[in-house]
Amino acid sequence: MPDRVLLIGAGGFIGQALCSALVTTGFLVRALYLTQERSPYGQVETVALDCKTPNQLAPLLEDCHSVIYLASSSTPGGSAGHAIAELDGNL
Repeated sequence: MPDRVLLIGAGGFIGQALCSALVTTGFLVRALYLTQERSPYGQVETVALDCKTPNQLAPLLEDCHSVIYLASSSTPGGSAGHAIAELDGNL
């Protein structure tokens, strides 16, 4: 049976490319999006959830072999002048 990967931040630029690569190489992917989206990459389980809610995130980990965390609350160039806020919001 293939390993299941929880991909947090699947809707971002890197997340989309990685989701495709994981599916292509035979992984089962549980893709976490901030809003409800459908993955165009075949058999992907999609979940809409804010990853900052640990009590809702924990059950999604149960049958996953690996977790890849790509979520970020900033946009390119949007937080360049606020480095501390960037760290507080994403770490």
